Amino acid sequence: MKKKISPYRVYKKENAPAIKLEFPNMRSQERQMIVKERWRQLTDEQKVIYVVKARVEEERLHYQNI
Repeated sequence: MKKKISPYRVYKKENAPAIKLEFPNMRSQERQMIVKERWRQLTDEQKVIYVVKARVEEERLHYQNI
């Protein structure tokens, strides 16, 4: 069985490109710290959308592999 898709992973995938544009000269590790910090600053209500998106993606991958 494959690893579960985490809500953080969905958030990172959606937001990392914008952070890269915002900080083009910053090293990748530094940008990842910004992504992580912004994730931590989200409220539980703001994170719900990423929980739902992660579940949808897991279901999509599951049915794609049947």
